[in-house]
Amino acid sequence: MACYAKLKEDLKCLENLFTQNHDVFQINSATVDDLTCTFIPSPDNKIVIHANITDPQSNPIWFCEKENMLVEVAISEIQDNAVCGNIKAQAGNLVKKLCELHNLLVPPGVESLLLPSIKRDEEGSDIADSSDEDELMEFLSEESDEEEVSVDEVNPVSGNSSDSSLVNKEYNGIASKNVQELEKLKQMQRQDYLKGQPTGSVQATDRLMKELRDIYKSESYKNGIYDVELVNDCLYDWNVKLFKVDPDSQLANDLVSYKEKEGKDFIYLNISYKVGYYSAISHRLH
Repeated sequence: MACYAKLKEDLKCLENLFTQNHDVFQINSATVDDLTCTFIPSPDNKIVIHANITDPQSNPIWFCEKENMLVEVAISEIQDNAVCGNIKAQAGNLVKKLCELHNLLVPPGVESLLLPSIKRDEEGSDIADSSDEDELMEFLSEESDEEEVSVDEVNPVSGNSSDSSLVNKEYNGIASKNVQELEKLKQMQRQDYLKGQPTGSVQATDRLMKELRDIYKSESYKNGIYDVELVNDCLYDWNVKLFKVDPDSQLANDLVSYKEKEGKDFIYLNISYKVGYYSAISHRLH
C-alpha cells in the first residue's frame, strides 16, 4: 500500500540522518510498527524514546522509556501539533524541541524534515511532493473545520436535537455510540471527583480522553483496522484488537497461521497506563 511505502521511505530518511553515531539523536531501530531512538543531551545521559506506529496514516504513540519531564513536554507538544501520519516531521519537531529544552544547537538537517519534500518537474522547477502537500492541506482543513459540527455523526445521548452539550467541536466526526461512551466517562469522572476519589491526575485523565477522542475520529478505527475497549470503563486500562497489519510483514503471515490454528483473526493487546502518567507502560500481547 502507498501509505506503508511512504512510511518506510520516511523511516529510511530518519535512519540516514540520525545514524547510530550521531552526537545528539540516534535511530536505534525503525520498523513499520515501532521506532526506537536515543536523545543524548550529554555524554553521560542517554534518553531512550519509543514511537508505537499503529497505522501509517495516524499519529504514532510517543513515550519515554523512563519518566522525564522535559521529554514529556516535548512529546506533548509534537502530538498536539502533528500532521497525521507524518512521522518524519514529528521526529524533526521532537529533536528540535528537545534541543531547545536542553539548550543545545539543533543538528543540521532537522529543519529539512519539517518541510514538504521537494521534487523537480520536467522544466527543472521545484514542486512540493504531492503526498506531503496533501497531508499539510488535510491538517489545515482539520484546523478550520474545528468550528464546524457534523450533526450526521454526532447525535445527543438524550435524543434531543436541541441539546448542545454534545454537539460541539470535540465530538465532530465521532459516531454516536462513541460519543455516548465519552459522555459516560465524563460523568464517572465528575462523580469520582465529587467523592474525592479521582483516578489519576487531571492532566493524565484529560490527555487520555483526548487520545480516545482522536482514536474514535481516526479513519483506521472507523474502517475496522483495530478496535478499542476500556476494561470496566477504566480510562487507564485498554483492550485493543488489531485486525489488519502491513500485508508485506512477517506479522501478516503469522496472523494467517494464527487464524488457521486458533480460529482468531486479530491480535489482542492490553495497554495499561500508569496513574498520573499518560505514556504506555505495559503492552501485553496474547
